[in-house]
Amino acid sequence: MDPAPVLVDPAASLVVIEKLGRSGEVAERLRRPLQANDSLAVGRGYDCDLMLDDPFVAALHLRVHRDAAGRLWVEDAGSRNGVRDERGRPLPSRTAVSGTLALQVGHSILRIHDGAPSIEPERALPLPGPSWLQATSWLLLAVGLGALSDWLQQIGEIKAEAFVAGGVMAVLITVIWSFGWSLANRLFAHQLRFARHLRVAAVGSALATVLLVAVPNLAYAFSAEALSHYAFIGYWLCFAFVCWLHLRVIGTTHLRLKAGVVLLLAASAILVKGMENWVPQRDGDSAPRYLGQLGPATLRIAPERPLSGFIDQASALQAELDAARIEAEQREGE
Repeated sequence: MDPAPVLVDPAASLVVIEKLGRSGEVAERLRRPLQANDSLAVGRGYDCDLMLDDPFVAALHLRVHRDAAGRLWVEDAGSRNGVRDERGRPLPSRTAVSGTLALQVGHSILRIHDGAPSIEPERALPLPGPSWLQATSWLLLAVGLGALSDWLQQIGEIKAEAFVAGGVMAVLITVIWSFGWSLANRLFAHQLRFARHLRVAAVGSALATVLLVAVPNLAYAFSAEALSHYAFIGYWLCFAFVCWLHLRVIGTTHLRLKAGVVLLLAASAILVKGMENWVPQRDGDSAPRYLGQLGPATLRIAPERPLSGFIDQASALQAELDAARIEAEQREGE
């Protein structure tokens, strides 16, 4: 005759099994009181308490069992792929659950709680109005800054249709960019959040426009050739920051990992662009080094060079050019 099961306090016997989605959100939850000497079945079979639609999961993959002493265990039911922790490392065939245990079954991530897990406080619902208002405001600011940048570069007759066409193109590119991120948001987080992505894209566009206007003018004002020459580093870092903000809108988990990925991609782009600028080309000439944009004389902050110093520098440069020309002719003769 089987011994009578030991009764456990109903509050203490509660077991919660959560199936997590790709972004760490709870996709499914099983809540069941589990008495001593009782168990829950997890697998792909229809008779399991928690069914997993995963081809890498056995019909009966594991059991969540409470022993006579009231302790909770996860027991592998003889599956082919076994049970692993959340990092993919194999677990023993019988693992104790102390509080909360996260594990991997096939390609499914489960989180098992012995007792009711702690509940976070209720979050305030975001107001839909300000999000669209902020996105539209930032978009208008970005378009206005783009028009200002175009106006500053005009040296001939100002044509209004050119500014209108530029503004429409900027809005179109920003909307398409935001919609692409919204599709990714829908795929991974089951929500579009188009207004938030539009706001991020508009902020990034405004920031990029400020950099494109400020960097050449600052380089001209201070005669800082290096600032103009290495400006692409700031542009790529700005692009990486905007991409990280988009990823943050999709999900707030693994933010450090996301930041590391976008920084790695930005560093790769900076390295490729830097090699184009720093490595000599086949003809022996490196990338030109001069200020690519001039401005009004009133913007000049750096002190002016005397005429004699300019002539001396030009003479020295002529000597360098003659030496380089002679060396090139000798290489061609060989």
